[in-house]
Amino acid sequence: MSSPSPYAPPMADLLRKAPPPGGPARPPRTTIDIAEALRYPFQDPAWLSKAAVAGLMMFVPFVGPFLLLGWKAEVYERARRGETELPGISFGSQLVAGFKVFLGLFSSIFLLVFAMVALHAAILGVGWGLGYLLQTLTGSAEAMSLGIGVASLFMTFLHIFLAFGVNGLMPELYRRAFMGETLGLINPMPSLARVKGRAGVYLIVVVGMIAANLAGAMGVFACYLGLFVTLPLGYAASAHLIAQWTELSGGD
Repeated sequence: MSSPSPYAPPMADLLRKAPPPGGPARPPRTTIDIAEALRYPFQDPAWLSKAAVAGLMMFVPFVGPFLLLGWKAEVYERARRGETELPGISFGSQLVAGFKVFLGLFSSIFLLVFAMVALHAAILGVGWGLGYLLQTLTGSAEAMSLGIGVASLFMTFLHIFLAFGVNGLMPELYRRAFMGETLGLINPMPSLARVKGRAGVYLIVVVGMIAANLAGAMGVFACYLGLFVTLPLGYAASAHLIAQWTELSGGD
């Protein structure tokens, strides 16, 4: 066996400098790229057939939504690994994963819905009380309608605020659910700690998620049948955005 050449670099250096399988490693991400996320599903040559099959799962009674959530979770994992191939449908693993994601999201959103209902009841009660007080003081039968009208106005603003609030929560809720959290999502402190100091980056993720959702809804313009393709594509784009956020906010 011949001895190695004294001019050859050490084997450790060769191994360290060798590119990983599949091509050179992507440089570390420095910002959120919404356009990259929207292009992501189309990098798979079979994107149309895979998206259509995933969309058809909406027809499957009861398990359809869980299956799509599990499919989205697998897209997230592939995007984190830098893979561009969309997954196919797997009733076993994706169904279980989707149910876990749903449980995590439901456990956190349930508290928000409960608080919203309680706040609505409080605002309506104040409106009735204000109307009754005005009716007593003025003797006008229209005073009660005025109080209810004021309460309705406050509830409209509340709906708008909550709509923006839920959209703002979703990237972090999805990230934690994709990472395997379920009932732990009731505690918001880990999310607040993760967003702290990265509010600008997180805002771009929220805007990107809204854009992905709008792209997913574009199928309504094709007699609603297009939703079976565009909705999964929107899911894939939003999963890529959440993968970007995971990387920029510290990985696991």
